Amino acid sequence: MTQPVTLQEKIGRNLKELLRQRHLTQEKFAEYCSVEARTVRKWIQKGIDKISVVEQIAIVLEIGIKDVMML
Repeated sequence: MTQPVTLQEKIGRNLKELLRQRHLTQEKFAEYCSVEARTVRKWIQKGIDKISVVEQIAIVLEIGIKDVMML
């Protein structure tokens, strides 16, 4: 039986899709967020559990927080 996907993991997967849709590499997005590329990889692979990070992503991508969370 598979484990259900957590909200944090869902947000990470959504981030990956948002970057794909905008033709942004993880490296370029990291630069826009003023973080290391490995941090973006971690967000995508392990999820995001801090609302401040979700807010930062929304600001950088110029979308709403709900769009990042896909609610």
